[in-house]
Amino acid sequence: MKFLRHVSCQVRSTWRNIHRHLAINAVSIVTITFSLVLFGLYGLATGNVMQSVSLWQADLEMVVYLDDDVSGARLEELKTFCREQHGVAAVHYTDKEEALKRFRRTLGAEARLLEGLTENPLPASLELKLSDALIDAASMDDLAVILGIRDGVAEIRYSRQWLAHFFSLLRFLRLGGMAVTGFLFMVTVIIVSNTIKLSFYARLDAIGIMELVGATKFYIAVPYLLEGMFQGAVAAVLALAALYGLFRYLAGWLHENLAFLAGTWALRFFSPLQTAGFLALGIMLGVAGFLITFRWLKSA
Repeated sequence: MKFLRHVSCQVRSTWRNIHRHLAINAVSIVTITFSLVLFGLYGLATGNVMQSVSLWQADLEMVVYLDDDVSGARLEELKTFCREQHGVAAVHYTDKEEALKRFRRTLGAEARLLEGLTENPLPASLELKLSDALIDAASMDDLAVILGIRDGVAEIRYSRQWLAHFFSLLRFLRLGGMAVTGFLFMVTVIIVSNTIKLSFYARLDAIGIMELVGATKFYIAVPYLLEGMFQGAVAAVLALAALYGLFRYLAGWLHENLAFLAGTWALRFFSPLQTAGFLALGIMLGVAGFLITFRWLKSA
């Protein structure tokens, strides 16, 4: 019961601090909200770009064109060999007839140009669906070399230059994302700590009086810790509301103006788990800002 009374007393003291210094708390919450919005915008942008890149990566393919005289036994051996290769997720065989049907569908109205063909000029092929185990263009090149020397293989086709750019972008997003995230987090903590420090400056007289009557540093600090957590939580909720509004607006604008690219991206807001993590981040920022400031208070 004594512990509960102590907690209740600290909570009431925190509420009195908030109520008496509404302007300072408002400034703190607005500052943290702005910082979290910037942090959240970067997180949303990075997450959606990575999601879109994952979609592109899921469509990576390599086409193995076969000799016209390849035997059935040799074809089965090639299928098995391809499936066993690192980074190959699936193998689909397309015979000459199916290849010609696809070509006709691609030509559309111009398919009548093929009516004079006396024989099918298109080769059969093995279409390899590639997995994310292939982490760079060099791995693709190695796979192409391994497959290209097999008997029955006429040619290997894949977009070498495009893949080089793709994997470079993937590395940049992963490494750059970690660096920028760390930088934004540090900047946000500094902003929050300076804002909380202003709150301490405004209450130095009250803190001095409490020390004179025997209050411990811990007793003095707890209400400010709870106040920092409150500011972080409120700011996180406001930031999430702002981010969701911006996300809905941007998603609508993209759908209306760039509908022809809809299949190349996958716009997603934060998942429930990410939303909970964002709320926790807001509280952590309030706590981190308090801890930095409290170190200053102890040395003051």
